[in-house]
Amino acid sequence: MSDGEHGVPTICDDGEPSLSVGAGYLEMEGGWPVAWEYDGEMLLLPDNSDLGHICAERDIADTVREEFTGDRQEVEWSLGEMIADGPVFQAIQREGYLPQTTITQQLILYRDLSYMDLRTVIDWTQMRDVQIRMALPFDIPDGAITYESPYCAVRMPDDEMPGTYRGSGGRYLQKWVDLSNTDCGITVASNSAGYSLGEGAITPVLLRDGASCGARCYRTDLRGRHEFVHRLVPHRGSWSESLSHLAGWELNCPLSQCRMNIMRPIEPVVGEQFLPQERSFCFTDRREIAVTAMKQAYDGNGYILRIVDLVGKGGEVKVEFASDLISAHETDALEQGVQPLGLQHAKGFTLTTRPFGIHTVRVVLSESR
Repeated sequence: MSDGEHGVPTICDDGEPSLSVGAGYLEMEGGWPVAWEYDGEMLLLPDNSDLGHICAERDIADTVREEFTGDRQEVEWSLGEMIADGPVFQAIQREGYLPQTTITQQLILYRDLSYMDLRTVIDWTQMRDVQIRMALPFDIPDGAITYESPYCAVRMPDDEMPGTYRGSGGRYLQKWVDLSNTDCGITVASNSAGYSLGEGAITPVLLRDGASCGARCYRTDLRGRHEFVHRLVPHRGSWSESLSHLAGWELNCPLSQCRMNIMRPIEPVVGEQFLPQERSFCFTDRREIAVTAMKQAYDGNGYILRIVDLVGKGGEVKVEFASDLISAHETDALEQGVQPLGLQHAKGFTLTTRPFGIHTVRVVLSESR
């Protein structure tokens, strides 16, 4: 089915088909984007770039150091091919090759969402002493890098300890990394933790083969299929203003679907004959403040919530439940101490958060569900 049949016209430029999608305007060459324009004027890729290009760089050091020899093998790519063209998304696929290794890349373009997904699958056959690196060549003038570490956002280099990173700038991060200036930027959300980060450069390190630093005769067996997803989220303003970092949470904590038996008298919602349009067991009224964990209290009295301010704004947040609350108290991390929290109504309480604060709250719910 063509774009025209969906009411989304195909855009052509100099004979090469180009695409207008939720993430912006893409100019194509060889079936793959070579230019990316967002919000009418943000040019996100430098000239002659190859988004997602992969190479194998020879590194003969053990796994805690780097010693590049200068030998480098570039992936040879096929032309991109449109493999899906529907009302929700389009998908472009290309195949790449390294010695005895095949690589498949898909670029998922959504009609109404302002991001796109770059999916990479590597069937690895254990090339020796190499790093497999992917290029994300964004053009953000004077861009600064921020990445997620446990319970905080780390600005390079201001928030890092001097001299703690060696080699080509390798970092292990959690769900996202951002490159921004004062006007705009792009957030990369991923299920992959290894990156090489430098001034204005985000380079995912997908795989690395090397000898163990503890016993050089031992090598990790990486043979098999490896799948990586990098969600590319352009934004205006900073990551904390646009909340683009939430893409990392959404990618790594996806919604799951299931079947529910809603035949009466089995009632999924007490007192209701039908399921509501939406319903959450627990939610906050501010998207930048998250409930990162909920578990039963060690002493069995109620449940423990971990509530975190992800962007450093602090302030008041309202937390509500599907069930009625009997009580809510803030405790320390060991679930000790009691500071009563004000109940907004039967199902919610109010908490005053500190900038980047980690708060522990004990709640006791009523027996009704």
